[in-house]
Amino acid sequence: MSDLLNRILFLLLPLSIFAQSSELPDTLFTKNEKIYPCVITEVHDHYLKFNISPKQSTHAAWNDLLKVVIDTVGTIYTAESGLTINLDTINNYLNKRPHNEYSHGNEPGSSSAYRTLGIGIGAPIFLDRKSDLYYFSYRLALSFNDDNQILSASFNHNFVPPIVAGETDSGTLISNADINLLYGRILSIRKTNQYSRILALSIGIGLIQETRSVAESSKSIIGLPIELIWQNQKIPPALNTGVYAHLNLNKLDTYITLGFSFFLTY
Repeated sequence: MSDLLNRILFLLLPLSIFAQSSELPDTLFTKNEKIYPCVITEVHDHYLKFNISPKQSTHAAWNDLLKVVIDTVGTIYTAESGLTINLDTINNYLNKRPHNEYSHGNEPGSSSAYRTLGIGIGAPIFLDRKSDLYYFSYRLALSFNDDNQILSASFNHNFVPPIVAGETDSGTLISNADINLLYGRILSIRKTNQYSRILALSIGIGLIQETRSVAESSKSIIGLPIELIWQNQKIPPALNTGVYAHLNLNKLDTYITLGFSFFLTY
């Protein structure tokens, strides 16, 4: 009897819950062409549990659903293909994401925090001067993400290949390296069936050290780094790809580095 009542409740949910979409990030599409925002709390072999209000929890059979979309993950189920992500991975994500008054079905005290380790290659463009040399770049970055906020540290090394650097004129910049601490936020999230496309912007402070072709002492200066990162992200843990732009404002050689990166999210 309780299963029948749950199914009736599920089929008769009022359309007014659309107004709660900011608190109800998940969406159920039913075979009778109705759409229900909710908070999914658990997924199982034959059904899923979800909340539609702080005091209203129920469940639905997969067979009653046309499609299920979770938060930043995207589509996890379609009637044609079934589950696109395994149950353990989905439940792990549900237990880690932020909670509000609608998600009382999840274990309290959980967090959506995750870490990202990035390794990238690119090419810098110096904005304050012209040069006939071609510079290359590599970077390492570690970030901590929690509730759309990002705290990160990055290291970027721009350099002229050694075979070219040996032929440069006196005083020519052959390399610089910067280490930075940044704070930022996620600007937008676009969902697809397989992953989320995330755009994030960070700003901070950094230390830059330059090396030139003559036997001069290296110069160290303070820089103002600004980073824009676009990333394809699957549910952690996962290896993702993306692109980045690193702008470093400073009094000697302002430059922007554009590159491609691998991101290990865990």
